[in-house]
Amino acid sequence: MVCVVERDHGGFKARKFFLFSEGGEEELSIGAFNEFEEMKGEILGEVMLTQVPWVSSMKSTKTGFLESDEYC
Repeated sequence: MVCVVERDHGGFKARKFFLFSEGGEEELSIGAFNEFEEMKGEILGEVMLTQVPWVSSMKSTKTGFLESDEYC
């Protein structure tokens, strides 16, 4: 997974994803919160983009139901 984080984020925004530290910079988390008080750490940046690469092992398997398999 690739995650692009804007380190110059400008502060907390409700329902936006942030990278934050919970116990020093060794323990990082990503999360979204409705209110600033819900966060349990220091904001390090705002998550701007995430990308999960597709590999052939992620290909779906046949289910046995024509309706489902038609779109695979």
